[in-house]
Amino acid sequence: MTNTQDVPNIQTGKDFLGEHYNLSFNPLTPDPCTKIKEYVERTDELKRFERDINLGTKKFCSYLVIGEKGLGKTSFVNICMKKAQNYGLKTIYIPNVPNSGQKFIQDLLAATLKTAEEFMDVPGGKTYSEYIHKKSVHPKTVFEKWTELIDQMQPKPVIVAIDETDNLPGISQIAPLFNNYIFDQAKNIIFFLCTLPGTYKEMHENMGAFTDRFPLVMDITPFSKEELMLCLEKKLSSARIDKKNMKSLYHPFDMDAINVLLEYANGVPRYMLEIAGEAIQESLNNKDVMINKGMIVAAANNVQRSTLDKAWLHLTYMEKETLVKMIELGGEGLKLVELADALNKTKGTIVPYLNKLDACGLIERGGKKPADIIYKVIADAESIKRLSGGR
Repeated sequence: MTNTQDVPNIQTGKDFLGEHYNLSFNPLTPDPCTKIKEYVERTDELKRFERDINLGTKKFCSYLVIGEKGLGKTSFVNICMKKAQNYGLKTIYIPNVPNSGQKFIQDLLAATLKTAEEFMDVPGGKTYSEYIHKKSVHPKTVFEKWTELIDQMQPKPVIVAIDETDNLPGISQIAPLFNNYIFDQAKNIIFFLCTLPGTYKEMHENMGAFTDRFPLVMDITPFSKEELMLCLEKKLSSARIDKKNMKSLYHPFDMDAINVLLEYANGVPRYMLEIAGEAIQESLNNKDVMINKGMIVAAANNVQRSTLDKAWLHLTYMEKETLVKMIELGGEGLKLVELADALNKTKGTIVPYLNKLDACGLIERGGKKPADIIYKVIADAESIKRLSGGR
């Protein structure tokens, strides 16, 4: 028999969260916002969207949502879809555009079929499934099945959101399929297309007729410090146990920690939430009743290393080789022809590698004209050398 007097009183992480942080769970995760009450509204676009669907506008507009990673493109789309669902409208979400036109349209058809089947019996549902899984089928054929399915969905408009569009400029057959359809179906569908600034520039230069179908261009800019603090406050509030007796809106963070956190975030809410969430987790492990600026610095270093490690794992062999070679060449002021020569590849071959590295936030591209474009490594060079085995 165990003597209970000899068993130490070990407080669980959840108990510690509740007693010392007044939190039922750690709410500081970098996941896109899905709850209206937690969303930090920064523009009038959300109000315009809700007004349009509420009034039943005869002709709806589609949105291009442009912004760097972590600024809230997906969160904006999530909240728009939540508002639409509150009015009984159907929403379709595509998390990313694969690098194949066939696969993209098949993913779109699959997501649409899933939504449709939640609300109605779909005539010929098995036929749609067959088109989703066919290994060889022309995108146009699948697109026709998708439009056929969209026509059956009521009420209108249907909301179609397409996220992570880095690969879209490279899929030449997509724009012709959508160009006239978006224009003709403006009263039946609202499209949201989320894109990085660099991707939008490529689309605008190479697919101008396509981007012109999106008259509402929403440019998401970095958050102000006040907006970041509101975001942090709302996230913490969502997990508060006792909202009346709080030591601070930002507890367990002291104000010095908040100020350092805002500096590290640099206007990007995802970074802020990653660092703050890591700080809470580490403080739980150490049973710290407050989070100070030193803990924020340590958390920021952990997040930076973790983020780079994850990005490295998702790179192909040639993408890694390209990044390592760029560092060997000095890491900045690098032209496409110089990189192609160093890698013994054609310029056309390495452009996709550079686009991927740019999208992952490991390098950045400068210059307006194609002949003036130069590349710079912004990832930590020593960390890249560590990950590449010192090559």
